[in-house]
Formats: sequence, C-alpha cells, structure tokens
Amino acid sequence: MKKFKILLVEDEILIGLYLRKQLEGMGHEVSGPIPSGEEALEKVTETRPDILLIDINLKGEMNGIETAKRISAGLKEIQVAFMTGYSSRTMKEESMQVNTIGYLVKPVKPTDLKSLLESLANDD
Repeated sequence: MKKFKILLVEDEILIGLYLRKQLEGMGHEVSGPIPSGEEALEKVTETRPDILLIDINLKGEMNGIETAKRISAGLKEIQVAFMTGYSSRTMKEESMQVNTIGYLVKPVKPTDLKSLLESLANDD
C-alpha cells in the first residue's frame, strides 16, 4: 500500500495517540496529534501532509470543518478525512464542502482507517 504523510488533528490525547499508533503501524508518517485548529494551521505548512485526518469537534476557536476549509483554501492538494462522534446529516454535508475523502464515525476502527487509505492509494 502507498505510504502517506498524515497530519492528525484530535483534541482527545488518548484517541490521538491510539490513531497515531495504528497509522504508523500501517507504515504511514504521522504528525500529531494536534489538539486545535489554530495549531493545525501552523503545523500544516511545516509538514505538508498528503492527508489531513481531523476531528470535527476541537478545542480552540475553530472546529475541524472551519480548520479544513482554511487549510484546503491554501493547500488544495491536501485531502481531508473527518472524524466525529456525532453523525448528523447537516454536519456531514458541511464537511463535504472541502476536499473530503472520507467521514469516519468514532470510535474509529483500524479496519476503517485501512480501508479509507487503501481506497485513496488505489485512486492514484
């Protein structure tokens, strides 16, 4: 499978560390977890990831959707996968306004992550 550079934005540290371990175990390069949208905006220019894996509900002024919109506006090549514990239709529709490759409902299973990334690798 193709290996990706992933910026992980998750404000729940234990969830973030778990996801990082899973992704690294699949051979991907992971930056994060980053707990806020503001920090993600700073880190994204430094790391230049292929994929932004971001929780919709974050600490700080911006939620994940707003953060992803700002990042996508400046770096259109970054693809976005959202994670959330809430699966409202409105939230999902709003999240699809950016370069979204997926929408994962928490708790995110390793098999869901792997499937998402394999489908993306097969698109290349």
